[in-house]
Amino acid sequence: MQKVKLDILNPGGKLYYTDTDSIVTDIKLPDHLLGNALGQFKLEHRGNRSYYISNKTYCLIKGNKMVKLAVKGGDKNSVTKATYIDYLNH
Repeated sequence: MQKVKLDILNPGGKLYYTDTDSIVTDIKLPDHLLGNALGQFKLEHRGNRSYYISNKTYCLIKGNKMVKLAVKGGDKNSVTKATYIDYLNH
C-alpha cells in the first residue's frame, strides 16, 4: 500500500482515506493496478473522488501445502500458492 500511496502523492494527487484494502483519492490509479487479480483494485467513483477497493485474500500455507485460501471480491481460481507468495514478496 505504501508504494500505491506514493504513486498517488508523487504526481500531486491527494489521499482522503486509506485502509489495509482501500484508498480514496482524487486521481486515477495506473491501469496495471486495476482488475480482479491479487493485489489489484476495483474502482468506484463517488463525486470527484475515486474509491479503490482491493480484494481481501487470506492464505494458510503449512509446510509446502496451501491448506486454506479465502478470496473475497476476487477470482479464487486465479490465486495459487505461487501467485500468493509472489504478491507477498513485492
